[in-house]
Order: sequence, then structure tokens, then C-alpha cells
Amino acid sequence: MDKKYLIQKSNLHSFYSEEIPPNGRIFTLKIKDLNNGYPKGIIHNLFFLDPYTFLGFDDAILKINQMMDVLNNPQSFTKLRTFFDKEYKHTKKFYDKWLSEGKEKNNYTQYWDPKSLKPNKKDIIVFYINVIYRRNSSWQGEVIWKGHKKVPFRSVLELLNLIRSAILNDKYSADLKEQY
Repeated sequence: MDKKYLIQKSNLHSFYSEEIPPNGRIFTLKIKDLNNGYPKGIIHNLFFLDPYTFLGFDDAILKINQMMDVLNNPQSFTKLRTFFDKEYKHTKKFYDKWLSEGKEKNNYTQYWDPKSLKPNKKDIIVFYINVIYRRNSSWQGEVIWKGHKKVPFRSVLELLNLIRSAILNDKYSADLKEQY
């Protein structure tokens, strides 16, 4: 696994997942550019010091999943599978070491104010993804985008379809429909 895709150790914080408030499960996905229908942007979570950049929906999904693994919230009901056992053992060893480092309860830091995650003029479209569960090797939750109500999703694939349909129908990207 390429190290640039791993969440840096400096972004790991001391807390237990049951102590993270419900807004810790919300990820803000800001699409800054759609180059030939390939989204580029940033991902925010209230409990990470810096936003993470992504290039493509696949990269965004993998990074959000890694962020949830670090937060251990929501907890995954299935273990990570890869083609290479060595890669999994390294990830699990790193994660187990991090969990056993004598964390103090109620010692988490919220770095972002929810108001600071609002869309700005440079954003093509912004999604608020609330992942409630990670079951059956997928996510279940709700997604919201500007001017729309909450829409539940039952899997990551359904979430991707909702995001794609929003981009295709959004007033800011009407001229980008041809790129898909």
C-alpha cells in the first residue's frame, strides 16, 4: 500500500470510539474540480486536523474508510481483506499498537467547527456523508447536499450512484453533463 494513502501518525488522536459524538461520523466531501467527469477535491472530518485530498471517487471512498478505521467509528463488522496477507498484518499490527497505547478517556480533540465546513464559492458541489454503520463490507447511512433533504443509502455503491446523479442534475454542473 502506498504510504501517501495512509493516514499520517500525527493525525491519530487519543480517544475511544464510544466517546466520539455522533457528528464524528460525518464526512464533508467537497468537489473542487470535475476534469472530464473525474472529481478532485477534499474530505473533512471534525476530528482530523487537516483535510485529505482525493482524486476520483474510488480514492475518496478508500480515504473515508481509512479515516473511519482510525476513529474506529463506526466500527467495521468485517476485517480488512487484501490479496497480500503481509499488508493486512502490517495494518492490523499498527492498529492494535495504536489501540493499546494507554489512551485516556474523553481526550479527543475536535479541530473543526461544523460551521466552518459549509460550502464556499470555489466548491462545485458539497456532500455531507453520515456513515451510521459499516456492515456487510459496506456502509449504511445518509447523504445530504445543498438544497436537498437527507437521502439514506444502503451501500457504498448506492452512495456513489446518489452522488453521481446529484452532480449530473446540479445547477452548478449543468454544463459538465457532457463530460460523463
